[in-house]
Amino acid sequence: MKRGLGEGDLQNIEIVGSSFERLKDKFMSAAMTQKKLHTQRKRPQTWGGHMHHVFESLIREGFFKLPNKKAINDIVDALEARGLSTKGRESKIANSLNRRVKKGILKKAKTKGEWFYWTE
Repeated sequence: MKRGLGEGDLQNIEIVGSSFERLKDKFMSAAMTQKKLHTQRKRPQTWGGHMHHVFESLIREGFFKLPNKKAINDIVDALEARGLSTKGRESKIANSLNRRVKKGILKKAKTKGEWFYWTE
């Protein structure tokens, strides 16, 4: 009984199209081109992006850990120590800290008219 499932004998199968090796080379070449384009597209990091990475590293390294609550001046000094210019950007720093407070990453409290930030 013939079921119509195609040719079962390998000797009778005709291979058409490109060889596997040729396709593999073609796609490897395309992948390398995409990789080169991706690395070329990287732009210099913005001030805000750099600040984000510095804040993440400060949090990860325990800069904000209790019992050391940090005032804005301490945070500005730490940012400058990491090579980030803070002149004229105090409001951006405060906004970034407040976003982290809203997300629950940092805590804040006002003592003697000054805001302090920390993690637990």
